[in-house]
Amino acid sequence: MKNRILYLCILISVYKKSDSVNPKETYKHSWQYITLKRIFDGYVKQEPPPPSERPTDVFIGINVNSFYSISEQSMDYSVILYLRQQWLEPRLKFPSPDGIFHQMKLPDDYGKALWVPDIFFRNEKHASYHDVTVPNRLLRINSNGSVWYTIKISATLSCPMNLQSYPLDIQRCPMMFESFGYTKSTMDLKWLDNAVDIDKDLELPQFKLLTAKQADCSQNYTAGSFPCLSITFVLRRDIGFFIIQVYVPISKFNWTDTTIFKGEVYW
Repeated sequence: MKNRILYLCILISVYKKSDSVNPKETYKHSWQYITLKRIFDGYVKQEPPPPSERPTDVFIGINVNSFYSISEQSMDYSVILYLRQQWLEPRLKFPSPDGIFHQMKLPDDYGKALWVPDIFFRNEKHASYHDVTVPNRLLRINSNGSVWYTIKISATLSCPMNLQSYPLDIQRCPMMFESFGYTKSTMDLKWLDNAVDIDKDLELPQFKLLTAKQADCSQNYTAGSFPCLSITFVLRRDIGFFIIQVYVPISKFNWTDTTIFKGEVYW
């Protein structure tokens, strides 16, 4: 009986000790927490990466997940894509724990404290981020100071169309990335390797994607020269879709109308 009571007391003591462990306190003693505290101590997100004598090169690319609307009426198209960005931020360099190249995913609270490029879609009509079931974004820093930023976006972009050859037309729909507030003296845009990645199972409504052409669309404004890169999707209309959806129903209507006319009885 005494042994059972002693054993019970030991179990209660162990349970209390394990229950008193605070995960937040444990994390505060971790290598990642200490490293991030040191990196962001005195960090100012409003200032672009040094040195200020030359622009920060931001490399961009996309992975197109879906084309879900191409509209002749509103002259636009809608896509779901992953926007990928990479740049060098010397202020984020940190010593690797094992002395070799090391990567670290930033928690959301630190991600909000980091300088990121102010890229926007120049021909955007409307766009949104994905937040289900968690914010669809990845922010990772490397021990050499390079930053990798990926975010999932749904966007509807304007696409001026020439319909003179309809339904045998080919359309060219642009996607334009531009800095909103930084001129080329502060930030410049460049392409990542394999910058345009298209999902192999991608299917477009009414069209076939022929190619995607990359170009520089930098432009001079009153405030200066702003960096811009563009991707032009070359789309050919699917004539088979047009025949099935438009021509065949019209032909049936005309045939039925003619048959009725021939069968009319005049009194």
